[in-house]
Amino acid sequence: MKTLNRKKKTDKVVASNKHAHSSGFNAVKMMRDIRNKISAETQEMSYEQLMKYISKKLKVGK
Repeated sequence: MKTLNRKKKTDKVVASNKHAHSSGFNAVKMMRDIRNKISAETQEMSYEQLMKYISKKLKVGK
């Protein structure tokens, strides 16, 4: 019987992950940093203060 050299499905996944990590931009780290900054800024805010904060940030973005 002949056996064929077939690539495993995991080989394809590992290869594609190597490519994704080669860029200089890390989106996950950036998102975590932004989330941590917002959490620190809004930690002690009341509901009303939080709504004003969100409104202000949304207006600046437009």
